[in-house]
Amino acid sequence: SLVASVSEDLSGRKVIAAILLHDDIEDQLSVVSLGTGNCFVAGDNLCDEGNVIHDSHAEIIAKRGFQRYLLKEIYGLTDRRIFKQTLFGTLKVMSHLSFHLYISTAPCGDGAVFTHADPHHTDGDHEPVFRKQQHGLLRTKVEKGEGTIPTDDTPQTLDGIRRGQRLRTMSCSDKICRWNVLGIQGALLSLFLVEPIYLSSITLGMLFNDGHMSRAMCCRVDGNGRPLTGLPPGYRAQHPKLGCVTRVTDTRSVDRSSPLSVNWNMADNSVEVTDATRGMTTRNTASR
Repeated sequence: SLVASVSEDLSGRKVIAAILLHDDIEDQLSVVSLGTGNCFVAGDNLCDEGNVIHDSHAEIIAKRGFQRYLLKEIYGLTDRRIFKQTLFGTLKVMSHLSFHLYISTAPCGDGAVFTHADPHHTDGDHEPVFRKQQHGLLRTKVEKGEGTIPTDDTPQTLDGIRRGQRLRTMSCSDKICRWNVLGIQGALLSLFLVEPIYLSSITLGMLFNDGHMSRAMCCRVDGNGRPLTGLPPGYRAQHPKLGCVTRVTDTRSVDRSSPLSVNWNMADNSVEVTDATRGMTTRNTASR
């Protein structure tokens, strides 16, 4: 209903993502952050002052809103409390609460590098597929295009981008994989928390292949059963439950994405529309 309240030409709704809170005691699921979008900022609009959104893909926007929600929870600005204080003064998410990510389609990058002909099962087991050389590679989004390409050793410089070099941005699959090691709270909020906040599950609306999703989301960081070492206490490679919705509309869309993006989170409780190519709101102001 939030997205429906925004007119069709503004919504940029080719991809929708949301982070949800599940309360085990009340058996209640609540949306805490939502984002739409499938574009990122144009190279000539880059800014190092922190007032431009660089990546407006739906997953990234949902996570950004989630961090605003966490910050307001920490400062006690919401009606609901999700944290408890430890003996050391840091905070920890209450044990009966968990967070879940929904994306309307496979995240760009390694999680989408497959064809419909690829075999897959749907029991949610983490059995990663590494059949081809490109499986598991880091990939980047390409400016003014859709899809991703493997990373290379060519350095990306600000002056090169100013002269017309295409801006490259980390793919959503790679970013989510990073979240499954570092958590979804971000570096700043980690200062308040005793341990990272991990996603308990990731659900797709369509284009789900569990072998490729498990590889892209988590299993490639500790391939062949080798656990990650050298991580700070509390950090690990998180392997969330993976799945897809039971009712799937798998119609292929060939329309180009709208440059506009919508964001909402429970703490702010209002819808904001931004222009992804400029990284600013449609009123030409910095996003919240």
